[in-house]
Amino acid sequence: MRRIVTLLLSLVLCLTICACGSEENKAKTEENIENTNNQDIQESVVAGNFNTEELSDSACVLYNGVEIWLGAKYEDVKGNLGNEAKPSETITICGPGQTTSGRTYYYDGLSINVDSTEKIIEMLVDGNIAKIKSGIEIGQNPDEIKAKYSIEPEFEFEGGLIYSFAGSGLSCDFDDNNQAVRIYVSLSEEE
Repeated sequence: MRRIVTLLLSLVLCLTICACGSEENKAKTEENIENTNNQDIQESVVAGNFNTEELSDSACVLYNGVEIWLGAKYEDVKGNLGNEAKPSETITICGPGQTTSGRTYYYDGLSINVDSTEKIIEMLVDGNIAKIKSGIEIGQNPDEIKAKYSIEPEFEFEGGLIYSFAGSGLSCDFDDNNQAVRIYVSLSEEE
C-alpha cells in the first residue's frame, strides 16, 4: 500500500512540475528549447545559487551510452536506443487551461514521454540499463542520492525524494529496503 501511495504521489508531483507556469512562459520556453542545442541549454541555465553542471546533468538520462536530454526531439535520439520493449501509447497531458496529447515510448528500463511536437518532457528510469547523467541510478539509497547534489531535496518523505532545478525536476521512489526503484526526470516551467 505504501508503494502505491508513494508512486501516486510521485506521479502527481512530477505531473504538477510539468504543468506549472503561464502560457506566455510556456511558449517562450518551447521556442527557446527548439532554437538551441543541448550545449546551449547547459550554458544558458540560470541557476541562482545552484551548480549549473548539476542542473544540466540532472536533465539527462544515459541509456546504453546514449545521452537523452529533456527538451530534445525524440526523433533525434530514437535511432540510437535500440528496439522498443513494447509498442508506444498515446497519453493525455494536462496543463493550465489546456489538454493535449503525447506519446510514451517504452524501452528496457526506460520510458520516454513526449508532447504533441515529439519533444521529450519526462523520462522514467526503472531498470539498471539507464541512469541519470549526474550519477543517480537504480539501487542507490537516499543518502547516496543526496550526496550527488549540493542542495537539499525540495520534498523528502518516506519512500521518496523530489528535487526541483531551473527547468527540470527529479524524483526517486524507494522500496522497503530503501533502494531507488524508480527515478523520474521531467521538464518544468518557471513561473
